[in-house]
Amino acid sequence: MLARYARRVLYVELAAYALAAALGHRAGWPAVFVALLGFALCARLAGVAASFAVAACVSQGEHGVRLSAAEWLRVVIVETAWVTLTYSVLMPFPRAFSRADSRLRPAAGTLPVLLVHGYCCNGAIWTPMRRFLEARGVPAFSHDLEPALAGIDDHVDALAGRIEAVCRTTGAERLVIVGHSMGGLVARACLREGRGARIAKLVTLGTGHRGTRMARFGLGENARQMEWGSAWLRALEQAEHGAPAVPVTSIYSPIDNLVVPRESAVLQGAKNLRAAPIGHVSLAFAPAIREMVLAEIRSP
Repeated sequence: MLARYARRVLYVELAAYALAAALGHRAGWPAVFVALLGFALCARLAGVAASFAVAACVSQGEHGVRLSAAEWLRVVIVETAWVTLTYSVLMPFPRAFSRADSRLRPAAGTLPVLLVHGYCCNGAIWTPMRRFLEARGVPAFSHDLEPALAGIDDHVDALAGRIEAVCRTTGAERLVIVGHSMGGLVARACLREGRGARIAKLVTLGTGHRGTRMARFGLGENARQMEWGSAWLRALEQAEHGAPAVPVTSIYSPIDNLVVPRESAVLQGAKNLRAAPIGHVSLAFAPAIREMVLAEIRSP
């Protein structure tokens, strides 16, 4: 469903550029069209930069890492590139770039991996991660969280069913879940409901385990549940009695532009790994993060 909406937005955007180029045909419509695409990329760059600026404003003086202007510019450009790839290429056409199921079978001592995306996204965001893992012999499956704006608990049954299906397909008794952003919370909710007996380990990327102040700008019940210190998050923490039901590794960025405060990604009782300074979406794509994820999948 989300892919269909993403395609519509993309088609409307491209149609608007084509119309503007046609109206400006005197200047040469190809040049106008290219100029408009350049404007769109600059607008995305400005939007990503604004998200970092807003995150800094709502962090309420939280001490972060110090980066030079050149380093910040690189972080913003890289995040813009991944955001553009995600929302303008991968998400609208998920079947063209990725598949939900793996053709690999786990080798001895290797567990299959189920990749769970975050808020208002779909499984196509995992395309580079899946290719990386499968090239190293790790069967990687993905799962879509639908509907996009439902409550986090509403995804538990579907995720539990997907876990059973992956284990049945691969013949494995257990698997590893890798969750980006909200995907990590859905996995924790699954464990809380006693539906995670087949989960051997959970690896989260940029998950606001205690919420984020940026969620106030989001839509849907799930956004309300992800707000900093929400009742839903407090109930989840209380149900875990200070420790997750399975080993959890939380990988996070010290300058995450969507998880604020950044300490929210540090989960009590988990193995918390601070990555290099990168943006929120970049956590699903960065080569260094892939290596960290692979190491956690392979560790006992």
